[in-house]
Amino acid sequence: MKTILSIFILLLSQNSTAQTTTATTLKLYKKVPIVATDFNVDQVGNIYAVSPTKQLKKINEKGDSLAVYNLNKRYGKLTYIDVTNPLKVILYYKDYSTAVIVDRLLNITNIIDLRKQNIYQVNAVTTSYDGQFWFYDEQEAKLKKINDKGKITQQSVDMRQVLNYMPSPLTIKENNLTVYLYDTKKGVVAFDYYGALKYQLLLVGWSNFYAFNNYLYGVSNGSIVQYNILTAATITTTLPVELANSKMIVAANKIYFLLANEIQIYYNQE
Repeated sequence: MKTILSIFILLLSQNSTAQTTTATTLKLYKKVPIVATDFNVDQVGNIYAVSPTKQLKKINEKGDSLAVYNLNKRYGKLTYIDVTNPLKVILYYKDYSTAVIVDRLLNITNIIDLRKQNIYQVNAVTTSYDGQFWFYDEQEAKLKKINDKGKITQQSVDMRQVLNYMPSPLTIKENNLTVYLYDTKKGVVAFDYYGALKYQLLLVGWSNFYAFNNYLYGVSNGSIVQYNILTAATITTTLPVELANSKMIVAANKIYFLLANEIQIYYNQE
């Protein structure tokens, strides 16, 4: 506990002294015409978009169709699309605590029902580097890893034992063998690939949280914020109003925004 507290204090010190710079406006790379209600982008630039007719469409940056999947209504509304591993895309349905796994052609390869493990309160899941899946069980306040057969293979201690609050993250990301839970009111809690707590960051009030390379990204007060994990320096870029209110994804060294009739792609200014 003393070690954890020391790390936390060190990070608070870094946050108070780290340099903050303002970047120039984003440089547009491309516009992809599409009407979608939600989307995600994998690390090779393929776009996964949910159409108003409840189809999941996989397209490339040119707008060419690569695959189509008709979303299964039996699990309710699709909550989240995780494309961390393009060969194991997760379609997560929160209402039924169910993850549908599809391959690169959007064919179903597996269905994981977390309710079989008596797990009912999970907001998001993500793929681990080893092909398993991370999720945060709010009922037990634990980060857990599950395999393809639905068996829990790793889990953290009860968060209430190491934190002074109960996190309620809406986003979970794995990047560079670190798992990030993001709670917009409490900030970032980071874990190693064994599920052990590494550190906390008081980066609060962000939407569109994303972890990519050595940066954490989010939108706050109409600007993109890029937080350097190694130096604690931040770069802020003011966004036009239409982008500030749009869903943002950082992938393939670019930044993607979902608008009413298109996805706009910008160069990432790392």
